[in-house]
Amino acid sequence: MPRALWTSLREYGLARTPVEHARYLLSNATESNYQHTVYSESFNRVLGAILKMDPHTKHLKIVYKSGTGIDSDLLIEGSKMLINDRWLDFEKSHVASFCSVSEVTGCKSNFEFSCDHIITHLHESILLETIKEEKTSSLVQHTQMMALRLKVHRALRQLPRLVKVEKTALPRQLIVSWRDLESQIMFEEHGSNLVCHVTLHRESTCAERKRNLVGPTSQSGI
Repeated sequence: MPRALWTSLREYGLARTPVEHARYLLSNATESNYQHTVYSESFNRVLGAILKMDPHTKHLKIVYKSGTGIDSDLLIEGSKMLINDRWLDFEKSHVASFCSVSEVTGCKSNFEFSCDHIITHLHESILLETIKEEKTSSLVQHTQMMALRLKVHRALRQLPRLVKVEKTALPRQLIVSWRDLESQIMFEEHGSNLVCHVTLHRESTCAERKRNLVGPTSQSGI
């Protein structure tokens, strides 16, 4: 195509690059009616917590779009974070990003989300989206991105997994157990137990707090 024709078509919004077209398709796709599984629900909670860790994304509302045939992963539009719904499906999200879990489980979605590499991949895309509107130097942007990467990495290592609540033989007593990578390594390698605090809430008075995302500091986290 002659450059002059391409320039004219671009000027009137009649031509798009492949990347722009993928973003256009995601923006105009219908909202997803995805299947709610253990995997998709836990993935959604982890992703929401990651967004809360960054001042640039903590206000964004996650909206999943039907992404069949769309290459774009995500898109920020105003106060919304548009996410391709393939990331909610274990099998689809591992087509180009497989891991040891996908190799041994047979690509099923009836277990809790544990694939940190999926969040790391999406977080990198989120960082690239947020810096587009930033008017700071490349050095400042690089420093901020590195700090956020480290923050997310640490949060994923501390993420409680396989949380269980069980009754004991004594009345009004419960045992809360979970696994996380950091405390397990600290115990096995250094013989040190990390101290954690567990707060229990009554269903009758605190049901609305089920979706709260809290962290070890005053800032929201995982």
